Amino acid sequence: MLFFAMALFAPTLADPADFSSRKAEAQQLEASPEGAAYVRKYSYLVRPAMRGCVPPGASDPANLGSFSVVADVLGNGQLYAVDVKPKTSVATCFAEQIGHATFPTPPTNGGKNYVVVIDMTITP
Repeated sequence: MLFFAMALFAPTLADPADFSSRKAEAQQLEASPEGAAYVRKYSYLVRPAMRGCVPPGASDPANLGSFSVVADVLGNGQLYAVDVKPKTSVATCFAEQIGHATFPTPPTNGGKNYVVVIDMTITP
């Protein structure tokens, strides 16, 4: 009975758009002064998340390359619908690690979730 009651009052989250649409939306948000300021607010979360996936100084070619993570940031700073492309082992690890982080409260986005993109390039 409690589960049923929780289901009735749980917030409804819209299905996110496809990866490239979400990435484009995030890039557009980042291009604004408010969006750029938000990137600076959460950027400190990136390094610890990556450190768990690729130790500093790692030079294994399997750890190298570029990838992008997109995610919706809910009002409480939790990430929703985290996705990554391409889905390499390091990229998937990073997406999982960053998905556990609590982001600062995001700016408003016209009643929609705030979308972020994190573009990573791993070099030796």
